[in-house]
Amino acid sequence: ARQHDDAEQVDQRHHHRRGDGGRGQSRFALQGLNAAAVSELQKTVRDLQLQQRAGTLSDEMIGMVMAGKLMELLPRFWQGSPQVALQEFRFANARGEVTGNFQVKVDGSKKLDPAHPEFLQTALSGSAEFNLSKSLLVEALTAQVRAGMAGDMGEGGAVPEREEMPVMDEVVADAAVPLVAESDQEPPADAMSGGGGDEAAEEATGEAVAEEMPDQGMPQDQAEAMDDAQIAQMVEAQIQGLVAEKWLVPVEGERYRISARYAGGKLSLNGRDMPLPWAAPAH
Repeated sequence: ARQHDDAEQVDQRHHHRRGDGGRGQSRFALQGLNAAAVSELQKTVRDLQLQQRAGTLSDEMIGMVMAGKLMELLPRFWQGSPQVALQEFRFANARGEVTGNFQVKVDGSKKLDPAHPEFLQTALSGSAEFNLSKSLLVEALTAQVRAGMAGDMGEGGAVPEREEMPVMDEVVADAAVPLVAESDQEPPADAMSGGGGDEAAEEATGEAVAEEMPDQGMPQDQAEAMDDAQIAQMVEAQIQGLVAEKWLVPVEGERYRISARYAGGKLSLNGRDMPLPWAAPAH
């Protein structure tokens, strides 16, 4: 982290690595800061840390002191029209990349009125834009679909579609009907003699039931393999739906863009006005 007193800015640059080989970097900045207020806040933090180590202040008391100092310095921070920005963000792996940035700015010319938080609606402005590869989007949506399927799996890895899976008692009853219907016929000679006839009859009954009984489900690995094409179709349909609703904007090179703007109490997403939860309904 670097602090520039002349520019009233704090920069932080981070590098990220993931176990799947993905790498990323980001640059975070605070701009428009009141340097004197920042210095005073830092001194307060250092003093409180010393007192905490010495055991002269409890954690509760430290929290109260910090809250009081922040409220004291807030007007001075506010007057400088501070800005929080993710100036650079990039993550990439073998399947694609995501890039983006965002910023949120305070209009210090607006009256600071903590007692009426609605003033923030016009005092704040911001923007964000992210671009991502379609391959990464497909990967994320596919994982989401599979997670949903795994959550719906019953014990033993069978997909619980009860309308296609008859109850066991009904299956056995249906399968046993032809055996019962034939029971009035004269039994075979070997069955009358008792020479293993009971075992043969039980084996035959078991085979008949097994032949008539439908599968009670499919192992999870087989279900996943058979569902690959179906999942791909579902994911593609989701993407097309997001594009049609303008949640995603296609750009060159199999990529999508998401951009948002907020100013004057109004929010737009990819150029489309979005309702806000606190906004009065339109008449």
